[in-house]
Amino acid sequence: MPSVFTSWRLTVGWKLSFNQSIIPIAVILLFVSALIYLPLVNQLGYYNDDWYLMYAGHSQGPEIFKLVFSIDRPARSLIMSSAYFLFKNNALFYNISGYIFRLLGAISLVWLLQLLWPKHRIAIMWIGVLFVIYPGFLSQINSIDYLSHLVGIFLGIFSITLYIQALITSKPIFKFILIPIAIITGWFYLGLFEYFIGLEVFRLLCISIIINRSYKNRKLLQKGVQIIRVWMPALIIPFGFLFWRLYLFENQRQATDIYAQLSPFFISPIQTLKLWTINLFQDTLNVIFLAWSVPLYKIAFPINSQDLIIGAFVGVLCIIVVALGILWIQNCEGNKDIQHQKEWLHEVIWIGLIAAIFGLLPITIANRHIIFPGFSRYTLVSSIGGVIFLVGLIYYLSSKRMQLFIFFLLILIAAVTHYANTTIAARETASLNNFWWQVSWRIPHLEKGTNIIANYPIGAIEEDYFVWGPANLIYYPEKSDKLPIQLSISATVLNKGNVINIISNKGKEFFYRRGLYLYRNFRKTLVITQPGLKSCVQVIDGKQPELSSYEDSDIMLIAPFSRIDRILLNKTFAHPPSSIFGQEPTHNWCYYYEKASLARQQNNWETIVRLGEEAYLKGFSPSDEIEWMPFLQAYIILGEKDKIQQIAPLINKDPFVKAQVCKMLNNMVQTNYINEKEYQILVQLIPCQSLHEN
Repeated sequence: MPSVFTSWRLTVGWKLSFNQSIIPIAVILLFVSALIYLPLVNQLGYYNDDWYLMYAGHSQGPEIFKLVFSIDRPARSLIMSSAYFLFKNNALFYNISGYIFRLLGAISLVWLLQLLWPKHRIAIMWIGVLFVIYPGFLSQINSIDYLSHLVGIFLGIFSITLYIQALITSKPIFKFILIPIAIITGWFYLGLFEYFIGLEVFRLLCISIIINRSYKNRKLLQKGVQIIRVWMPALIIPFGFLFWRLYLFENQRQATDIYAQLSPFFISPIQTLKLWTINLFQDTLNVIFLAWSVPLYKIAFPINSQDLIIGAFVGVLCIIVVALGILWIQNCEGNKDIQHQKEWLHEVIWIGLIAAIFGLLPITIANRHIIFPGFSRYTLVSSIGGVIFLVGLIYYLSSKRMQLFIFFLLILIAAVTHYANTTIAARETASLNNFWWQVSWRIPHLEKGTNIIANYPIGAIEEDYFVWGPANLIYYPEKSDKLPIQLSISATVLNKGNVINIISNKGKEFFYRRGLYLYRNFRKTLVITQPGLKSCVQVIDGKQPELSSYEDSDIMLIAPFSRIDRILLNKTFAHPPSSIFGQEPTHNWCYYYEKASLARQQNNWETIVRLGEEAYLKGFSPSDEIEWMPFLQAYIILGEKDKIQQIAPLINKDPFVKAQVCKMLNNMVQTNYINEKEYQILVQLIPCQSLHEN
């Protein structure tokens, strides 16, 4: 092997390394990416898988990630353990780190492309800019879970760059230094995500460019032999990884099991090949073209016009930065961009297309498909080839003005898309934080074994840990000294099957997931819901369900089974940690509603009246009429007729709420809170059916 390294003597017509020539483009990438990703970065919080990752880290410390990722991608534990050791629960630091690695990936790509095409620096700048702001990858906002992806794509590009740099250098000592680093970083990025292996085809393509140019007067067969000869040291990366993955590592997750993913092919090869071909074609179009339109349509267009204008303004600033950068590059010595060199255009087009296809191939074989925005992560590897191909297509246009117009339009699209994506994520974070702060106002503590059904006003609850993660971090944040970690509070995703489980009074379920042991009992379910953004969080009492007109129909079905006795009333209030849930919100109407709802559970009617007075004096009132219920009940019991008269017209506006008030009045007669004479007085204010009518 060393003889192969030292025998590389390629007669390239340039010498280029990571020196001053890359600085202008790196500066452009820095400013553009900062404008795109950093304006709202301090407003981003936990999303999706972040909840179980952060709860696991909080319970056991950084070492838990060895167990968490041992079943499928053990190299990820090195990233998450290091990150958690440095950043703990602070989402801001993860998001800044994710941004830095995305920037480093783009700078590494520019470095690599300047080794290949040093006379086309403006074109390389466009590739770098479009790659770093690529709108098809929408998980930048989720940099806790996706930090490993961003590190992986950086290391993959960096590995290829070092290999090509070693290839063109004439000093053997540099080859001996760079090649081992390239191999190690190559193994590591594949260890993070096995489906990144398509990058190895991009490595081969880069080698082919160098060999083809260095031996352009040789025959095709001679070039092919030399390409294989130079490529051979790099083969230890994919083959070494695959040997470990297939024969030494024991994968325990079906979604990442290569044999499981290939099983449809062995069962029905023709149909599977047909499906793979169709999906690969569709996803190639998604990566190269539709990434610049579909996310814009799905994410940006539905948001309000003010945010669209801000996103467009960010795009204009990026365009100005790029325009100034072009002038800077053009003023640098020897930086003329030869636009119509056919050889270069052919290389860019074919290499970009092949790299995009092979970046997608492992995903296609694993029976995955790009869907915006939910499965945008699968564009990350192939986006490298996608933007190279796209820039090549644009450079085929003869009009420089048309080229600039298209490039600037793409920047504007990316800026608006990312700003909209970040805005939506920031609002989801604020809504989720507000939800759990309201829960903490209402619920002092929860009994161990409680199974929560939650309903968030923004964002779907796709996994149970979207709920039990924050609940345990608030109510049972104590560090565990036992493995696997046994969760004190469980949660259930609200779907048809679980609605049936609750209504049929199903008992216990046990689950083990990545070092976490989940015990769930459907007979100990507590329903916590926020029907809409204008509603407060409402904890449902199954014995007296009170439901908003805006409530989800599945919540209405299971409301009678909600166990409010799971709330521990005599415990000290648990407070959400500000490092996760932000600072406590201002005490508005929802604060008084939550405290009144808690006081009603404690039969503390005088407190409810006092809270109502305070809320009235501060000008607070509900936007959801069902939230009058604890106050109305207290006013009835304590004979506050004037206050009942004030509330009655508001309740009568909502027939659904009025029907529930009438049911409450009937129950109050039956439980001797009021007599029938008092009832008749009340129904003059809130018309109800007679007690004696069916």
